[in-house]
Amino acid sequence: MSQEADTDGSGSDLGRRAATRRRELGLTREEVARLAGMDPGYVAYLEEHASRMTRPTLDHLAGALDTTQDHLLGADTDLPPGTATTAAPVATTTSLPPSRCIRLIGPGVWDASG
Repeated sequence: MSQEADTDGSGSDLGRRAATRRRELGLTREEVARLAGMDPGYVAYLEEHASRMTRPTLDHLAGALDTTQDHLLGADTDLPPGTATTAAPVATTTSLPPSRCIRLIGPGVWDASG
């Protein structure tokens, strides 16, 4: 049986964030399990069910997903727990010098470097 079934929304916010991050990285549950030193079934369980885990377990999962514990816990989002979608990190504002602003808003200019 495949370990790749998507969550049906009955899990936790943490599980949805972990599953979303795993898919962003293009990893299978088996790959995350190997990186985190966990059983693939446990990774599936964490994604699909509201669960309690120890800080070391959360740290291993965050490391395998190349993110932070705070992000998996939703500490960097504006949306309250229980929302139907995974929240995006809070946006930050960066001040740019006027010369850079003029260059960025010039015709035909696209600079993805921010």
